[in-house]
Amino acid sequence: MSTPRFSHTSYLVLGTVAGLGAATPYELKQMVNASLGCFWSFPHSQLYSEPDRLADLGLLEVDQEPAGRRRKRYSITDAGREVLLAWLREPEAERAEIREPGLLKLFFGALAESEDMTRLARARVELYEQELERFEVIEKAISDDPDMSYPYATLRLGIAVSRASLAFWTEIASQEAAG
Repeated sequence: MSTPRFSHTSYLVLGTVAGLGAATPYELKQMVNASLGCFWSFPHSQLYSEPDRLADLGLLEVDQEPAGRRRKRYSITDAGREVLLAWLREPEAERAEIREPGLLKLFFGALAESEDMTRLARARVELYEQELERFEVIEKAISDDPDMSYPYATLRLGIAVSRASLAFWTEIASQEAAG
């Protein structure tokens, strides 16, 4: 029998279920959209399929409504908590990726008109300004809550990355506008 493979989504599901106590896939999706989804995209389809896979592995327990919508509510098992804690104990050695869609277009910018790159840069500036406004609202809501210290630390990194991206795209927009 092969060793099961776990993805970032696997750990997201285990950690979120452990944190909530129990959750349906829809509740997982809502929690991700309101938290880590601000910084990292997770396919919603995986948030619906991964809990069943983890339940088949004995890492989650599933309780399904007997009638009606027959929603499934998942809770973490002792084995699931051990897998989650083992993952948390391991220092991450994987290289971080910058998945900034604008960078791909910018890379090939010499093939376009300079006005196209200026419009791209200005659109990215607007996006990061809006993102920082959203993050400020979240920051006000969680910054003083001691139970939110680690999510707040995550938000602080997201804010720092967004500020750096805003500065970068502002510079590109200025260079393009100046010719």
